[in-house]
Amino acid sequence: MDDIKRVSTGLKTLDDVLEGGLIKGDFYIITGGPGLGKTTLAMHYAIAGVEEGERTLYISLDEEPIKMARNMARVGFNLLKAKESGKFLFFKTDPYKIKSVLEKGNMIISDRVENFKPERIVFDSLTDFAVQFESESKIRSQIERLLYITHSWGEGDEKPTVLFTVDQTEDYSTQVEEFLVDGVIKLRRIQTGKEVNKTLQITKMRGTNFKPTLMLYNIKPGQGFNLQPNAPIMGL
Repeated sequence: MDDIKRVSTGLKTLDDVLEGGLIKGDFYIITGGPGLGKTTLAMHYAIAGVEEGERTLYISLDEEPIKMARNMARVGFNLLKAKESGKFLFFKTDPYKIKSVLEKGNMIISDRVENFKPERIVFDSLTDFAVQFESESKIRSQIERLLYITHSWGEGDEKPTVLFTVDQTEDYSTQVEEFLVDGVIKLRRIQTGKEVNKTLQITKMRGTNFKPTLMLYNIKPGQGFNLQPNAPIMGL
C-alpha cells in the first residue's frame, strides 16, 4: 500500500495520472514556452493548497500583484479571497535580490516569508533567476542553494512542496533544472496538419508510476486549465 503523503495539483485529472498528486516535500517544475499556461497551472496548485488549509506562498519575479490578480481572475481565481483567508501570501521580488541573498549566504529573503512558514511554494519563474549566471556550473550551484533555502522556510522539520515554473526557449536549456528536481511537467504546442494542439507531458516523477504520454489540454475563461488525458491527438 502506498503510504506516501501527496498533495493535490489542483486538477483531479492530473492527480489521477500521478497516483493522487505530488509527493509532499519534493521539488517540481512546469516547463514550456510563452503563452502555454505555466502560471495558470501553478496557480491551480497554489489555490488547491489554500482550499485545503495549507499556507501557500507564491513568489513572483515578474508580475506585480494587481496584474497577477487581474489575469488570474479571467481564468477563475480570486486572489483577494485567497489572501483574506490568511493562507495565501503573494510575494513580489526581483531576481537580483534573490541572487544577493544567496551570495551573502543568507537564508531569509523577507521577514514576511520567514514568518509565514509555508507548506506549499510556487516560484515563478526560476528562469528569471537562473539567467543571471553565465556558466552551467554556477547555475546548478545557485539553484541547489535555492532549493535548500526554500525547504528551510517550512515549519520545524516540515518541508514545503515546491513548484517552479521554467521558461523553455531556443536560447535557454532547462537541463540543469530538470536534473535537480524530483518531477518535470512539460507543456508544448504541437502542430499536426492545420491543427495546433497544446499538450502536457510528464517526463520525470520520482516515486510515482506514470506514462510519458502526450495529453491534450486547453485553458478556459472562468475555469482555467482543462486537462483531457484520454482525448485523441489528431494526426499522431
